[in-house]
Amino acid sequence: MKMILSGLKKFSLVDYPGQSACLVFLAGCNYRCPWCGYSDYLNEDQSGMLEKSFWRFLDAEKDKLTGCVVSGGEPTIHKELPSFLREIHKRGYKVKLETNGSNPEMLEELIKDELVDCVSLDLKAPKEKYGSLIGFPEEAMNYLLSKIDRSISLLKEGRVDYEFKTTVADFLSKDDIMRIVKWVKPAKKFVLVNFKSKKTLDPEFSRYQPFAPDDLIKIRDTIAPFFDICEIR
Repeated sequence: MKMILSGLKKFSLVDYPGQSACLVFLAGCNYRCPWCGYSDYLNEDQSGMLEKSFWRFLDAEKDKLTGCVVSGGEPTIHKELPSFLREIHKRGYKVKLETNGSNPEMLEELIKDELVDCVSLDLKAPKEKYGSLIGFPEEAMNYLLSKIDRSISLLKEGRVDYEFKTTVADFLSKDDIMRIVKWVKPAKKFVLVNFKSKKTLDPEFSRYQPFAPDDLIKIRDTIAPFFDICEIR
């Protein structure tokens, strides 16, 4: 199925630190995280913006934008992703890829061919809770976790700028967050993204609450020694 551009955020100074960036969302995902706030982007059987409209947008915004964040869904499920990123680069933009880390083969190709300038790997939960939280069959979890481990190792080789990030809310305990940290430490950058209880894939998850700001600061300060940079976004 052809890759579908399902959404566009035209300007952000937060999502790609150091760059004025747009975000383009690609339809389709191999996860079903119940707290996902982008459920409209999960299915590939939808209409989206025309790719030529996106290229026209980038061509018109060169004086305003320096970067493009490619998100989803999960971008690496699309075989067309390398050629798509190559076209963005040709227009002079830096590219940040947001991924769940489940396709290290694609990630390695993108890094080798210098098609990404920064990668954000979204870690959903500690290993012990991954399957139950993302809706992945338990019998396939060892296979999936081996893929994520490979993606983590690829990024920690330092061939490309990177960050690890986790969305935090009270469906994760502080101990869960520490187990995620122990999984990836030491590393260059770790980002805590506080949950926004809006529309979620599973409506029951909209009742979960983000961490209180003071609690989140304490968590950040506790885990900061394991990373060169640790921040709240």
